[in-house]
Amino acid sequence: MHSLLIIGKVWPESTTTGAGVRMMQLIDSFRNSGYSITFASAAQKSDHSEDLTKLGVETVIIELNSDSFNVFLRQLQPAMVLFDRFTTEEQFGWRVEEELPDSLRVLDTEDLHFLRLARENVFKKVGFPYSLDQTLEEVFKLDITYREIAALLRCDVNLIISEFELHLLKEHFPVPESQLYYLPLLPTGDYMKLDFSQRKDFIFAGNFLHHPNKDAVCYLTTLWPSIKRLIPGANLRIYGAYADESLRQLHNPTKGFHVLGWVENLSTVLEQSRVLIAPLRFGAGLKSKILESFGAGTPVATTPIGAEGIGHITDFGGVIGVCDSQWIDQLAQLYCSEEQWTITQTKGLQIISSRFQGEELKELPTWLNQIVFNPNEHRKHLFLQKLLQHETLKSTKYLSKWIMEKNKV
Repeated sequence: MHSLLIIGKVWPESTTTGAGVRMMQLIDSFRNSGYSITFASAAQKSDHSEDLTKLGVETVIIELNSDSFNVFLRQLQPAMVLFDRFTTEEQFGWRVEEELPDSLRVLDTEDLHFLRLARENVFKKVGFPYSLDQTLEEVFKLDITYREIAALLRCDVNLIISEFELHLLKEHFPVPESQLYYLPLLPTGDYMKLDFSQRKDFIFAGNFLHHPNKDAVCYLTTLWPSIKRLIPGANLRIYGAYADESLRQLHNPTKGFHVLGWVENLSTVLEQSRVLIAPLRFGAGLKSKILESFGAGTPVATTPIGAEGIGHITDFGGVIGVCDSQWIDQLAQLYCSEEQWTITQTKGLQIISSRFQGEELKELPTWLNQIVFNPNEHRKHLFLQKLLQHETLKSTKYLSKWIMEKNKV
């Protein structure tokens, strides 16, 4: 039995975040392949954190910038270490390399953080929409870009969530294809797929610790009056964990604008809604709620950012646009026309059945097993990995050691 150590940036919360859903999907896949799994994190648990022990996963609380983690690694001796996001690799990767040089190092990116930040910066400078060229210009100005790409290069395998991001890395960065593995999110609900007449209202769903979601809700306050004029009887219901006071103050039932916070069973309200609305102006990765919406048979109105990696305007299960008057008119037509709604629902279900059935996830443990048995064969052509492991370039290691010494004072 192979052993897997997952180092989590946070403890997974599958009821609040797409990242939590993603992590639980990974854990299930490795469990089903016979792996012995230990999940370790330096973060605090929350009321929404999964109880991993019920799944037979050992859980360990670890410390940042502490040699106690090295002792933990020597005792555990995992065959594979999976880092949850690149900042976790920065904090712990050099220790894994020193203590367990033969263990496979895998990075789950969740999304490309530098891409999300670059888009947010461009949006603040020029507004929405903006071009890929403008985004790339900003990408190469950011320190986080070079940090994240360095983390990808130091790892043996990187799990990439979106086909767009996979293409971006291949076209614009020196990450060898052998270090990249496309692994999309998967919808999780078992839905009844109610028909048009059984549904009503718009829904928005997202974790509000995630800046793109909070921005989208604020943007909705400017879009909603125009939508409400076209569909007077409709309501907008906004769900998501960690809404702050500024978002709660947007709650206005008399205008049909309902900020309802976290809901335990999002599946139920999603499948009862007629349209998911997601006016995302920046972000990265795949949008889990859009995939869940398609799985529930609920059409989606979103932006090119929201649809990225999921579908194109001709085959998308809904409306893609830049939230202008034409987009709002199309949204209203989708909501009111049973014929158009039904055609669009079918397109969304077809996207799920043709592109998000989980074959990549099922094949991942077997593919990694081939590398686990002979990691040096996999690494022999990874010159940039060796370069970044050279002592003169180990900035993350020496920053951690400096923090350790500082903490002793």
